[in-house]
Amino acid sequence: MTDVVLFFFACENGHDSIVQQLINESAEVNLCNKEGLSPLHAACANGHDRIVQQLINNSADVNLCNSEGCSPLYFACENGHYSIVQQLLNKSAEVNLCNKEGLSPLRAACANGHDSIVHQLINKSAEVNLCNKEGFSPLHVACTNGHDSIVQQLINNSADMNLCNSEGCSPLYFACENGHDSIVQQLLHNSAEVNLCNKEGFSPLHVACTNGHDSIVQQLIKNKAEINLCAKKGISPLHVASENGHDSTVQQLIKNKAEINLCAEEGISSLHVACENGHDSIVQRLIKNGADVNLCDKEGLSPLHVACAYGHDSIVQQLINNKAEINLCAKEGISPLHVASENGHDSIVQQLINNKADINLCAEEGISSLHVACENGHDSIVQRLIKDGADVNLCNKEGFSPLYFACEHGQDNIVQHLLENGAKVNLYNKEGFSPLHRACVNGHGSIVQQLIDNSAEVNLCNKKGFSPLHAACTNGHDSIVQQLINKSAEVNLCNKEGFSPLHMACINGHDCVCSLLLNNGAEVNSCHKKGLSPLHVACVNGHDCIVQLLLNNCAEVNLCDENGYSPLFIACLKGHDSIVQQLLNSRADVNLCDKEGLSPLGIANLKGHDSTAQILQNNGA
Repeated sequence: MTDVVLFFFACENGHDSIVQQLINESAEVNLCNKEGLSPLHAACANGHDRIVQQLINNSADVNLCNSEGCSPLYFACENGHYSIVQQLLNKSAEVNLCNKEGLSPLRAACANGHDSIVHQLINKSAEVNLCNKEGFSPLHVACTNGHDSIVQQLINNSADMNLCNSEGCSPLYFACENGHDSIVQQLLHNSAEVNLCNKEGFSPLHVACTNGHDSIVQQLIKNKAEINLCAKKGISPLHVASENGHDSTVQQLIKNKAEINLCAEEGISSLHVACENGHDSIVQRLIKNGADVNLCDKEGLSPLHVACAYGHDSIVQQLINNKAEINLCAKEGISPLHVASENGHDSIVQQLINNKADINLCAEEGISSLHVACENGHDSIVQRLIKDGADVNLCNKEGFSPLYFACEHGQDNIVQHLLENGAKVNLYNKEGFSPLHRACVNGHGSIVQQLIDNSAEVNLCNKKGFSPLHAACTNGHDSIVQQLINKSAEVNLCNKEGFSPLHMACINGHDCVCSLLLNNGAEVNSCHKKGLSPLHVACVNGHDCIVQLLLNNCAEVNLCDENGYSPLFIACLKGHDSIVQQLLNSRADVNLCDKEGLSPLGIANLKGHDSTAQILQNNGA
């Protein structure tokens, strides 16, 4: 252990004799460690009075600060070492020397409840209103931490009770937030502004109501707190008390004439927030005192909508018992039954149905409650709605049926319920997409089987001529392709552009699907309207394995499209060297030109594919 480390260790741990010995041996009393801490810092922090005296007597710098800007006095005040504070002050320690965060010794003493030190500092001209970088004064921290006697000392010494921090919060605000009744009383008795709001517009009453500090709420009201004073977003004290479930606070506010139906910026009432958070007794109290059960927010959502969305059964019943409109719809036509069905709240769905909710009432886009239950996979709700008369074939404005939604999202059980209850298996939307199309697109094999077993037309095409097989091939669902083929799907049925299922599989690189199709009679040289063959599209996208598969199945290697582009020309255009070699190995004409007379070598050079050009030249170009 070096002498420097030993010196610091001795000061930190109170070894007086060692300290004296090291001083006698000319130890540097102001030498600091990596954190900027001096021996005096260590002694002050740990309350070693005699060592502090030894160091001071040997020229220790009482105002030397560490890397955070904290002085020895700060440490002594923070840790409550009264006699050391006195020693330092007697040796001209700077009483208002702040650290890098703007924290003064007085603030440290106030934060930690060291009354006698606060008194010492004030007597030595400590600035009682000196704030840190965030604008917190000593009074702020004393109020926050509940140090009554310190608060009184500060007030007696001209502390500014209405001095706000950078967020606009006063000492009273913090006392109210933390439930310090006696401090609130002190501040109010000394003329603290009861309605002084922070930058968001929240008053001391707001924060007391938020935290359910009833006795403080009562004090504030007695001192003329504005009970309906709203924050910037229109939030009243009643809103926050209702939101946080403070029944007795709500009762006090109502008793003192809080406006029950006062709405926030978005049109949200206190009843809305009580319903959202499931506070039954507050809902009851608000209704009893005149809350409008059908008052809607700016989106048209009523308290009943909110209770249904969050699954609060007992509140739903309360609202219904107090004449909430069951079929009142929000702006987009969404009813309470919609939101209950969407969120899977079975018992609430039953409550609404029992109270004459319109089961087939649709939102603006034609979406029914059954649609949303199917989409979200709520089996029991689907069964309940069907049992009570939901139209299983009611389509939205785009022509999507509940069955389509269930197929889209892979809801096997729901698909079965719908089919068993008369859902039309071939009912297609405005674009001609059937439930089978959607199941094939998304790869739901078990649903595909259900639909086929219930007479779904496997060759039913949409308006663009895409069949379910096209959809399955596009997305590479091998097992579904096999299912469809087993049920006589036409493997060579082309869409309106002339693309066959094989084209789609080749475009998207699905090797196994291509193999399945070829093994089941797919025409390998079937061309689309502009003359593109499966081999062309495989070459475009660089699918080597598929190119080889097609060549092995007698694809015409020199078949050209309407522009005279051969598969080789296209492979050269794209720079797919391995495919170029495959085609040449299969006797592709290396010099076959397009209609403009451009050769494969010409296009390779034009596109800067040097390696491709070299392959061509090596093969007679």
